Amino acid sequence: MQQANSIFLILLCVHVLVAGFIAASEDALLRLKHGFGNPRSLGTWNASVNASPCRGWEGVKCNGSSVVGLDLGGVDLRGGNISSAIAELTGLKIIKLHSTGLVGPIPPEISGLRALEELDLSNNSLTGPLPQDWANLTSLAILTLTNNNIDGGIPANLSDAPNLKKVRLERNKLSGPISAAIFVHKSLQSLAVEFNNINGSIPAEIGEAVSLRSFYAGSNRLEGSIPDTIGALSRLKHFHVDHNQLSGPLPPSIVNLTASLLTLNVSYNNLTGQIPPALAAKINDTSAFVGNPFLCGFPLAVNCSSPSPASTNKRPPEISPEVPHDTPFPDPKFWNGKKRSSSKTKIIIEAVGSLAAFFIFMILMWIFVFRDRERSRHASVSTAKVQNWFSPDIQDDRRKGRYEVFSEDLQYSYEDLVSNAGFFDTAHVLGKGRFGTVYRSHLPNGSLIAVKVFRYSHAAPSFERDLELLASIKHRNLLTVKGFYVNPVEKAVFYDYIPTGTLYEVLHGRHTALSREDALPSWQTRHIIALGVARAMTYLHRGCGYKILHRDLKSTNVLLEADWNPRVSDHGLAHLASPRPGEVAETPGYTAPEVVKSKKSTEKGDVYSFGVVLLELLTGQEAVSYVEGNAVKLTDWVVKLHVEGRGQEAIEPIVLKTCPLQNIVDKCLNLAVLCVDSNPNHRPTMAEVASVLEDCNYTSPLRSPDVKIENPLLPFRDL
Repeated sequence: MQQANSIFLILLCVHVLVAGFIAASEDALLRLKHGFGNPRSLGTWNASVNASPCRGWEGVKCNGSSVVGLDLGGVDLRGGNISSAIAELTGLKIIKLHSTGLVGPIPPEISGLRALEELDLSNNSLTGPLPQDWANLTSLAILTLTNNNIDGGIPANLSDAPNLKKVRLERNKLSGPISAAIFVHKSLQSLAVEFNNINGSIPAEIGEAVSLRSFYAGSNRLEGSIPDTIGALSRLKHFHVDHNQLSGPLPPSIVNLTASLLTLNVSYNNLTGQIPPALAAKINDTSAFVGNPFLCGFPLAVNCSSPSPASTNKRPPEISPEVPHDTPFPDPKFWNGKKRSSSKTKIIIEAVGSLAAFFIFMILMWIFVFRDRERSRHASVSTAKVQNWFSPDIQDDRRKGRYEVFSEDLQYSYEDLVSNAGFFDTAHVLGKGRFGTVYRSHLPNGSLIAVKVFRYSHAAPSFERDLELLASIKHRNLLTVKGFYVNPVEKAVFYDYIPTGTLYEVLHGRHTALSREDALPSWQTRHIIALGVARAMTYLHRGCGYKILHRDLKSTNVLLEADWNPRVSDHGLAHLASPRPGEVAETPGYTAPEVVKSKKSTEKGDVYSFGVVLLELLTGQEAVSYVEGNAVKLTDWVVKLHVEGRGQEAIEPIVLKTCPLQNIVDKCLNLAVLCVDSNPNHRPTMAEVASVLEDCNYTSPLRSPDVKIENPLLPFRDL
């Protein structure tokens, strides 16, 4: 009996401790919510509704009763601050508050979170200096503070965080030098400080960062030379120091990087001397070296044996072979008598030689064309797939390709992806689109990956650069780019495999991949989908630090996870995959009329496409239907009924049946009609659309002036 009482007391103590811990976490989160300004977007953070933060609180992740994650990326917290109460959540491993509209400083108390592994506060309006104490952040591996207004210097003791691997501080107002102590850090893999006001030199200690894979420091005020110690970085893949004030020659040791280096940019500095031929053979892109007046050699059009670039700005006078080089123009005496006769003989000889060369050239061309036709004829007899994958020519091109992955769980070669997709046979096809085909690849570890192979091998030349940027843009409602492959004949992008299917398949009866019985979702589910897509588009337009246009939003580009969470795909890809530069992706029923007319994609064009998707959710009808062989656009039909006061007739019955309030459907229909207004100036922004869908209640005319975006449309510079 006494033993039973002891066990009971122990359990009671444990229960009290756990309850106290939960209460402490709840109190800290509620104070954090107060610091955020008590936004409506955190309506689930309510102790009276949900007994525990681990039961349905938005963005709160738990392990047992301990709060280990705070993921509010993309949630509207505009004008809020990060309260020091966050430090009381001592079990936090993940903090993601990116793209939320937060202002104010980063609380120094955040440095006490010993369990913290990832901190992402990017794409906000945070101000003030970085925290100065990093020694307690013993688990921190990823630090992302991109695109804020953080000022002051980069703390020298940043290296005190022993496991720090990736640091992104670009697009802030940081100043001062880069401390040498940062590079003594043996775990550091990536450092990005582009678009700041950093001065001083690149420390020679950079060579001690043996794990460094990428260094981005462009668009600062760095000076001095590139240290020769850089040659010791055997794993370095990306080195970008463009738009600075660096001087001197490229260090000789830089050729040691040719085995690992994928991208290099030293443009617009004051570098001198010859580009090492071994480096030029690996990085043969002119844009990587331009803007250095005294840099010469391939791939620049400046011969190192020529006069200095200062003297080559003017075209030298053409000099006849008969004229002394110190004579600026031919002297008349050189065109008299014997000289003139020998000149005629030379001209005749040159003419005969040119004619003979022409005939030889034509014969060789005829042989080449004939042989090429024969080769094509024989190739057509063989199996197409064998020719596409196994031919020596194709395999040679593949060896020239670039394979880049941005996900740690994708540790396979491109050949593995292709072979596990049946070498792109029809049995592995997930879908076909205007620009390419998506295949399912079943990897050896049991995971699945979607591989989109583009139809046109001559996709935009900025393909690689833009894919790197798109891969860095992450949002819960966007399908993340996991990697890409590009060679002279093939281009492919890798995504997560979403087995559930697309919104188009769910709404229009093609839902064979679905295991749920409710293939026609209720209004609550449709609202979740509409709001998720709107948030994704808002993030692309205004929240990710760039102005990225989708250019081809439609229900087939909205993938649905098992919990109906939407993931928008193919964002920013339409202009990369187009067979002709500048071509606009026109999808019947989805493309705004002014885009069809002007052939120019716009932000309001994306709003129009979203309006069509919203109409599909409300009506259950396709963007274009065919009645007695005639095409009928969904927008024309709905707008006509709406103008006549009969908009309710267009709504699908299940929507009316499952929507709790009649006026919610009316307001969402009004919103959709406003999005597809023929006048783009009358359409709301995606931020306004998302705001309306959050509470389905609005009184404003939903119009706002276009906000000036500091960053240009794609294509972008590397991040």
